[in-house]
Amino acid sequence: NINNDYQIIKQMAENDRRQELMDDWLQKKIETIYVRIDPNWKGCDFKYKGWLK
Repeated sequence: NINNDYQIIKQMAENDRRQELMDDWLQKKIETIYVRIDPNWKGCDFKYKGWLK
């Protein structure tokens, strides 16, 4: 059904845009945000670079 397909595609595009905006915001804020990371997690491969200083 074309109406269902349109809604699904629209929702996917909106979700992609939200994620893009969140990624951009986080990349700008990561330098000034303080987050304590447990030593057990410091070896993880984080999605966003710059958490560990």
